[in-house]
Amino acid sequence: VDDRENTELRSLGETVSHVLERYVPGAAAKFSYRGGTAVVQAPVAYVSLSERGFQGPLDRKGSGLQRLFIVSLIEAAAAARALQTEPETIRHRVLCVEEPELYQHPLQARRFAAILWGLAEADSLGQVIYSTHSPEFLPPGHVEAYRLCIAEPTGDATAPVASTIRSTDMNTIIGLLRAAGTRES
Repeated sequence: VDDRENTELRSLGETVSHVLERYVPGAAAKFSYRGGTAVVQAPVAYVSLSERGFQGPLDRKGSGLQRLFIVSLIEAAAAARALQTEPETIRHRVLCVEEPELYQHPLQARRFAAILWGLAEADSLGQVIYSTHSPEFLPPGHVEAYRLCIAEPTGDATAPVASTIRSTDMNTIIGLLRAAGTRES
């Protein structure tokens, strides 16, 4: 029992004593804790997901669905916060996702890409940053938002590789895709 709880009990005792004394002069009430403290556990939230009619616990679902569930939580939280938060505060938030295409079925990856772009364009979350190897996450209408990160050896085998980040254009991207053997779309 900490001092704050003892102070609260003492204050409660004084308040009750003051009222009690009006009925019985000289009477007083004193509150104190006896024995150990009771441990009350917070309820545990259980998450169950349904996909194509199959219901089951979150941890028994595929990695892709689990990731999309997390993104759904983030999007829902962003929408709720946008209603409660000043716009200047929202702009200072950043969502970073590393390789969002991992563990995603191609259709889900396209949906995930659309969700991330939607969050970025709606400005309800702030800034959205992700790294990807997938062209699905690079919609052609937003080349000005792309940043190209290239690992460049330093020449010293013991030194870490340096990364250069720069803005890019569609011709550079097409050239890189051709060099990697990827078809243009």
